[in-house]
Amino acid sequence: MIVLQVSEPGWIRGPADDPDDQCAHGRVTLTVNGRDLVSPHDGVWTVSAAGLYLLRTISSDHGMGTSVADDNFLFPCCGFNAWLLPEYGRVVCIGCMEGIDIEVIHNDGLIELRYQDLVECVNQDQWTRAVLGFAKQIRQFYQESTEKSYVMDDFDRTGWGAFWQEWSDRETAAIASLGVGESPG
Repeated sequence: MIVLQVSEPGWIRGPADDPDDQCAHGRVTLTVNGRDLVSPHDGVWTVSAAGLYLLRTISSDHGMGTSVADDNFLFPCCGFNAWLLPEYGRVVCIGCMEGIDIEVIHNDGLIELRYQDLVECVNQDQWTRAVLGFAKQIRQFYQESTEKSYVMDDFDRTGWGAFWQEWSDRETAAIASLGVGESPG
């Protein structure tokens, strides 16, 4: 069994709506087989960046030697800029080098989740459904918030556009992999 959810979603200055803040923040619960890997007591993380990174883990490993977070943590403290950088070939969310890094390793239809001395396994479908549920919570938070202000800088605007396009593409692919018509969770 896996629980992956956001609580207390908000913006960098707190829960009040902020149309100028592009990054959603919140507390995270990641419990696998009754064991907490990430707890709301661990802190407030940039859940928008974490959501994209988690969507990437549906098809890719995240661990020693390979990263879906490109020099950031799976659950980063910061992910304040979304930049489309050619040297990475995808969107990179720039952070402050603080966070929680859970390894996500694909192994014969199972997903191994490793953090410190904990190792827990779930099957691929369980992981995909949990990640899609997490992504759905974040997307819904954005949809219920005031529309984001226009990003003036071309580089940043291109990055945020690519961020949401990759998010949408990965959600669509994950849903298709489950053979369901809409996002579970």
